[in-house]
Amino acid sequence: MNDLQVLEKQFMTGEAINAKNAEIYLSYLYSCSTKSYETMNTTYRTYLSNMRLYLVYLKRYEGNRLLISDDTIKHCIEILERFINYCRRLGNNNRTINNKITAISSFYIWANKRNLIKYHPFQDKLDRLKVTQLDKRREEYFLTLEDIITVNIKMNMDKRFDIQDKLLWNLFIDSGCRISAIWNLKFSSIDWEQGYFTEVREKETKIVAAFFFQKSKELLKLLKKEREEQGDVEGYIFLTKYNKKVNHMSKETIRARFKKMGQLIGIEGLYPHCMRKTLGNLMAKQGYLEEAALLLNHESSKTTKKHYTQALSYTNSRAMMERIRNSIGL
Repeated sequence: MNDLQVLEKQFMTGEAINAKNAEIYLSYLYSCSTKSYETMNTTYRTYLSNMRLYLVYLKRYEGNRLLISDDTIKHCIEILERFINYCRRLGNNNRTINNKITAISSFYIWANKRNLIKYHPFQDKLDRLKVTQLDKRREEYFLTLEDIITVNIKMNMDKRFDIQDKLLWNLFIDSGCRISAIWNLKFSSIDWEQGYFTEVREKETKIVAAFFFQKSKELLKLLKKEREEQGDVEGYIFLTKYNKKVNHMSKETIRARFKKMGQLIGIEGLYPHCMRKTLGNLMAKQGYLEEAALLLNHESSKTTKKHYTQALSYTNSRAMMERIRNSIGL
């Protein structure tokens, strides 16, 4: 199954949407793949997820409207304003909502170019929502070695956590990769001897290696044995079952699993990127800032230092200043 087929399967999984809307959107997706295939698994997968929410909204709350009907085009701005408020009720911030509107706009740009509609219904007419620092803020958690070990121990003692949970936890801290890379890993890309996944697509079109170490290797081998019994040893590492069907695990499911893991150490809002930041912070604290930048595939160690190291608390900052003052005789 190629990337486009995987996306189509994901699009058609879940709550039913209008069949005509699904058909026209998949036409858009296939058309975009001809010029942007390398971003099908990143940009367009995100677009697809955002657009699916909009199509579900149209079916539930807007009389199952067609995306390109004359009436929908005429009233699109009012529909989108109601959709924006719907997204807010779901807890989305302005940045997230803007991303959803971008996905919808991209579809209408394509539809206009293909003469499926006479004009883009909201281009230059619907202002982007203002993104404030509050929208950008997300609680940061820098874990300690004790935290990392504690979660591993507690998962082994708790039957709610399966082998995929344990592997997710260890792979994220081993590799320092982003969720887009870990989520997309396949058994076929494992170099068992060297201890890494090859040809891993990370941010944008960057190709990297995803390293793993002994604990992850043991878990990978156990999971591979399970998959061999099921007849699938080449496909995605992380899978879920929905309606008795096996699907590629979504990023949302990975995030939900991490939230559950965080609760084992008293953190309610833990998310996968915390592991990447934790690895960078632990390495930098031991004097390996440049090495951390290389491992995390940053262009410069300045990025690592600015975004991936834990700021000193006021108490620790004052203690540091007191030591400096004493050393210079103040």
